[in-house]
Amino acid sequence: MTATKNSIVKVKRVKEQDCTIVLSIEADAEFTNSVFQDALVRVQSQARVPGFRPGKAPLNLVKQQYSSAVKEQAVDLAVHKSVDLALDQEKLDPVTTPVIKKLDFDENKPLVMELEIEVPPTVEPKKYTGAKVKKLSPAVNDAEIDAQLEQMRDYNAHLEADEKGKVMADSFVIVNYEGLKDGKPAKEFSSEGEMVDMSAPQTIAGLAEAIKGAKKGDVREFETEVSGSGKVSFKVTITEIKYKVLPEVNDDFAKKMGFETAEALKTHIGEAMRKDAETKSENDVMRQIEDHLVKENEFAIPKSLLEHHVDLSLRRFTAQMFGSPDHKMPEAQKNNLREKIRPNVERDIKVGYIIHAIARKENLVAAEADVEIELAKNLELARNEDEKKRVREFFATRRSDALITITERKVMNFLKENSKITEEKKK
Repeated sequence: MTATKNSIVKVKRVKEQDCTIVLSIEADAEFTNSVFQDALVRVQSQARVPGFRPGKAPLNLVKQQYSSAVKEQAVDLAVHKSVDLALDQEKLDPVTTPVIKKLDFDENKPLVMELEIEVPPTVEPKKYTGAKVKKLSPAVNDAEIDAQLEQMRDYNAHLEADEKGKVMADSFVIVNYEGLKDGKPAKEFSSEGEMVDMSAPQTIAGLAEAIKGAKKGDVREFETEVSGSGKVSFKVTITEIKYKVLPEVNDDFAKKMGFETAEALKTHIGEAMRKDAETKSENDVMRQIEDHLVKENEFAIPKSLLEHHVDLSLRRFTAQMFGSPDHKMPEAQKNNLREKIRPNVERDIKVGYIIHAIARKENLVAAEADVEIELAKNLELARNEDEKKRVREFFATRRSDALITITERKVMNFLKENSKITEEKKK
């Protein structure tokens, strides 16, 4: 049991495992009675007793008529005061709200409490320099640029009618079809004016094969198995055949894309692809360094913190997939997603702890002067006064976030400079 000379509570660590600490907290009856007196005065200030002005009733009457409220206030005061004193004595900084596991508390009796808290891990970073990293070359060749141009051509293509041709493997065909189930028309398997991309998978198995080689106006019949419905017969009428026309890559095409010449367009595509490849390459380097940090530094993290961030990640995923973070899904599906999310969340939390431990060890923690430099850079990049206003507001209201971001960037630059990076060409 530990206590300072003038301490009110006595504290003992009864269990320490990973990031969880269980404290035994005791205070004598004098502390308890003092808390009850404070609670009584607090309740008196709000009490309404017949014959007395609000807040002016005698304390003995308040105690008689509001005994439950006094006890409730006393418990609240006692818990907050004793917990704050215990944490201060033990110099502990919980990552989440402490949990009361046991509480014996009543007037004229000593307080006895058992408190479970989770604290940040103590991280002494090891082997954080010298990571062996492979960097994929961000170089972009002409074939890759041409492939990107082909995608642009395809995106800007248009369809033209093929009045005399036949349905080919790359045709686009407008059809009407009627489905027959057991010889009777079935509306759920019928459609008019449906476009069939012959080069893409079909929702009706066998449709593309049945109409291949047909001409406009031809009728084709086939039978296929439809999931959940058995065999269905189809009668398909070809109403129109179209083929895709790709634009030629010339100066006219370039002008439509916002460039003066085809060469300027191609140059822009190359520069954009190289910039994107460089970003991906750098991100991959950073990921490998982070993997190295996690591998070389084993430690436990607070379970409640992990679950909190798993919940946040699950809500973000749910919002992206279903349009709302509160979308209801089967419990089994939710638990399955949580298990898939957890390893990456745990990795990211560990990386954060390691990076900030390295920052302290290498004296890389961002200072106010760094924030001012970052502010000046962002103001210089701002395109107008509105953007400058938003930049100033961010640095004024979220200065702590800026400090964290700058610190993390400093550490990652330091780690990159002290890694063994070898460049590899793309296969």
